[in-house]
Amino acid sequence: LYTQTTFKFEANNNQDNHIDLKLSLPLLTNSVMISFEAEIGSKKIKSKVYTKEKSEEKFTDSIASGNYAFLSSLNSINSKKYIDLSLGNLQ
Repeated sequence: LYTQTTFKFEANNNQDNHIDLKLSLPLLTNSVMISFEAEIGSKKIKSKVYTKEKSEEKFTDSIASGNYAFLSSLNSINSKKYIDLSLGNLQ
């Protein structure tokens, strides 16, 4: 069984500095996230899967280099699953 879910979130940054966004999205009990795509301005970026440590390192390095980046992680609260998304250095 395969299901695709699309979540649309729009934000405008009217400031001179870059911003970071953090979102938590609920997942159904038996579901998994196999990919993530984001559209930032006219650019589309697709996820790649790394170990947790490697993902955090690449996210931090990308932000430090002045690029935007995103990081996702799976969390559980009271047996409910959530995907936490961090989008960093957005213009």
